[in-house]
Amino acid sequence: MLIAIVVMASLMPAGAAGERAGGKTSNDAYLNQARADMIAGCRDQDAPRSYCECVTDEVLERNGRNVARLREMQAEISRLRPGSQPPRLLVKAAQACTPA
Repeated sequence: MLIAIVVMASLMPAGAAGERAGGKTSNDAYLNQARADMIAGCRDQDAPRSYCECVTDEVLERNGRNVARLREMQAEISRLRPGSQPPRLLVKAAQACTPA
């Protein structure tokens, strides 16, 4: 399921935080869109909805719902090569949502 997490995190909105064509939006709007995109990306990997929602919420909460940190994580993910480790935040979020 970790691949689903990496995929979902890579699908966060690419536009600048707080900006949208025709005007400004809040960081909350960006975070809401990021959440929806991350869940959709995870679901595209056939992961259960409850798992995708859990991991997405864990990622957002663990980084303090900080848009800049989400962007840094997205950039880190885009540089991943096969066999490399995903960001620790993703691993911790996945562990928190995986039954023991």
